[in-house]
Amino acid sequence: ENAEKYYKILFDMNPTFPEGYIAYGKYLVEKGEKEEGLALVKKALDCSFSFLSMDSRRDILDYLEEQGEDITKLI
Repeated sequence: ENAEKYYKILFDMNPTFPEGYIAYGKYLVEKGEKEEGLALVKKALDCSFSFLSMDSRRDILDYLEEQGEDITKLI
């Protein structure tokens, strides 16, 4: 419950790193809020990736594909 509160605070700051979007998006998918969760995971693709990023763009695309999303427009 506290995590959701902190993620909402984080997103109010419009972060430019992908990790928050990915983690919270996957959490929402697992929680049953698939549409909202996948939207956040997709938003991570717009972020800046670096060698420090925990997930690569390919990891995100693979996850979206596993969830049944058409990734052809995201590549």
